[in-house]
Amino acid sequence: MGEEVLVTEISTGLRIARIKGVSPLCQGMRALTRQDTTAITSLSLSYHTSPPTLITCHMSMMIRYYPLPSSPPLGSHPPFLSYTRALPKAHTAPILVSTTSPDDTLLATGSSDGVVKVWDLEGGYVTHMFRGHGGPVSAVKFNYSSDGDKRMELFTGSTDARGRIFDLKDPSARAVGGGNAAKPKAVLEGHVSTVRGIDVTEDGRWAVTAGRDKVVLVWDLSGGDSSASKKGKSKVKDVIQPKLVQTIICEEQVESLGLLPLEQDVVGAKGSRIRCWTGGDKGLVRIWDVLKAELAGSMHGVEGVDEVEAEEDEQRGIIQVL
Repeated sequence: MGEEVLVTEISTGLRIARIKGVSPLCQGMRALTRQDTTAITSLSLSYHTSPPTLITCHMSMMIRYYPLPSSPPLGSHPPFLSYTRALPKAHTAPILVSTTSPDDTLLATGSSDGVVKVWDLEGGYVTHMFRGHGGPVSAVKFNYSSDGDKRMELFTGSTDARGRIFDLKDPSARAVGGGNAAKPKAVLEGHVSTVRGIDVTEDGRWAVTAGRDKVVLVWDLSGGDSSASKKGKSKVKDVIQPKLVQTIICEEQVESLGLLPLEQDVVGAKGSRIRCWTGGDKGLVRIWDVLKAELAGSMHGVEGVDEVEAEEDEQRGIIQVL
């Protein structure tokens, strides 16, 4: 909420912690309160530490670490948190999106100048840097392997309507010694507006992307097209290009997208059911059967608002779903 954060325990609905911002009238107290006076632009959680850590990105390009309380407060008023680490000027432009890796060791941040940085959470330093986005970064998602193939990728979305896949194991992607010259291993082209959500199945086979063009695109990452160098007698490993296999018409600008866990009874079976959810400007959460492009269910967001009020209320839309 602006420069303030409220942490709520979902199982009980209790407020357990807060990050207090500084009123514009009291900005002279900034040094005393040790708080940032600019709006928070992105939040993410890391569970690699004990207790878990809330990571805030500020309009001032500052990143801060706030350890969360290990137990609910005794009183009725949640305590104010203090940060334990600050990364000043983490970017040269405001950070718009952030996310932590599945093992909670890395943090990815994307800024309005089209730069993506990957951070070592514990060390607080940049491990990778990716440029070349055709506009502000609008989505980031890690893709790690759950088996032994050591897949370490970062998916990004941008206002240039493209998704990109970067290989974190590529030496040219390293912030030190790599020259920041890393190019994406694949570019997902199919949207005509800002990409706002990306997710990948646990096996790394399927990906979904969604954006403000009111569609969800389904990609087969195992390809269908491949290209290999045929110069001379050199043998170059085939480069697998993702293949667009399905388009889901959502009829609303999608602001948040994610995949649900695979149903255990059909994992690995022919015709496995893959489902994703979308949240958008109409205030609905919808569940989709990804491969069939069928609506499987929906949940209403704001209740008790008639159609006339809904048309005038731009804040009824959903901007994030977990």
